[in-house]
Amino acid sequence: MYSIKQLDTMQQVDLKQIDKDKLVDARTVQINTDLPKHQRMDHYLSQIGNPYCFRVGDTAVKVEFSDTDSTLQRTLARFLSRKAAE
Repeated sequence: MYSIKQLDTMQQVDLKQIDKDKLVDARTVQINTDLPKHQRMDHYLSQIGNPYCFRVGDTAVKVEFSDTDSTLQRTLARFLSRKAAE
């Protein structure tokens, strides 16, 4: 398990400074849903390395969170409804 300090450091990674070929491809991560929640999280973190910065195929991904009450689901729904209206 990572410490808060380690997670903070991982979160600060600049995607432009990373060699994407060194990032873990999220498609290779296996999640055993039979494990208890905390063990699933530990197992996921051990596989993904940096949970804030990984790749999917040839695309580097950086996960960032806003300081807001809005959920990802609500944000995507608003985005998609605006696109449908265009």
